[in-house]
Amino acid sequence: MGRSQRELNEAARAAHRTRAEWRFAISSDDPELTLDDLLSTAADQTVGKALLALRLRDILTDTGHVPDLVFARMSCPVPQKANVGWLLDGRVRGRRLAEFEAATRDRSSAAWGIYPWGMPPGRGHTGRGGMR
Repeated sequence: MGRSQRELNEAARAAHRTRAEWRFAISSDDPELTLDDLLSTAADQTVGKALLALRLRDILTDTGHVPDLVFARMSCPVPQKANVGWLLDGRVRGRRLAEFEAATRDRSSAAWGIYPWGMPPGRGHTGRGGMR
């Protein structure tokens, strides 16, 4: 027979707690773990199953990336609600993961200030009510 409703609820709570702990661990000013740690753990079938449900947009924001910039650097279209499971899908043989890792390492066009409202370096306000 299947698992009882109580067991299913406990498993769901444990998975939610695991995801919350990982998001906290990667998002602090001095993170205990990195985005790479999260992805490698999620790829492990025995311990990372709960992490597959984490949304890419959320973990990118948690780690200081601008999701839209990262997704724009990838050649494949990224669904709005893409999660770690989509990224690690074995049917694409690691192509999504490789593009994602390259896009998160490339900070050459990182956001200025508070994207998209920030100004690029050298083009900010002068402090006198006008632009430079």
